Amino acid sequence: MGWKLAVVIAKLDSRTLESFLEELYASPVTLEPSDVPVDSAFYFYERLSERFAWEHRGLGWIVDWKLVESSFKQPLKTTHPLWTFGLQSTVNWYGISQQAGGGFIRSKSGSSDDGVVTDIGEPGDVERQLVSAFSKPGEEDVAMAAWRDYEMTFDGKYEDMTHDGMGEDVVLDLLEHVTGIPLGLDRPESRAFMQLHAMKLTLPTRSFLGRIFR
Repeated sequence: MGWKLAVVIAKLDSRTLESFLEELYASPVTLEPSDVPVDSAFYFYERLSERFAWEHRGLGWIVDWKLVESSFKQPLKTTHPLWTFGLQSTVNWYGISQQAGGGFIRSKSGSSDDGVVTDIGEPGDVERQLVSAFSKPGEEDVAMAAWRDYEMTFDGKYEDMTHDGMGEDVVLDLLEHVTGIPLGLDRPESRAFMQLHAMKLTLPTRSFLGRIFR
């Protein structure tokens, strides 16, 4: 089973999840309990209008495919620090972004079909360590060069590698670094997290004229 994942993650500090969402969407929001577990919320790829949100260990999690897909090219409209992560394994699509103060610190996304789509800012120490793990000893710079060049293939530690081949592991491992939850591993804490119930997130319906003249 391949991964499908599109999530915004933010440390809420003293804020409520609802207040963060209202800033993120610049709109009132409605949060309703649902029977949808977190693992199912991640897989609503075909239903792009579905949004989910929940709070866990002081972090706000928001599943919104359209929002996340746009977040790698354009910072989301909030000054609150946040991360976004995206995966669609069937096409080797991946994305990571970190922003604060309304601008990017880092954005990296790509796929096997589209190549490297965004590469904004410099990789942080954790990202570099994760990419270097694919290289043979002493060839870490080669792995990093391939991570940033869609035309480059390198002789990795176990097999020939390209940027899109590294994407899934980098996204899942960086997400674990940010949240403390090893989604890519079958561990008790991962299974418990995946069975939490997500809340359904809805925004006000805009009128036809409102959509034209927004």
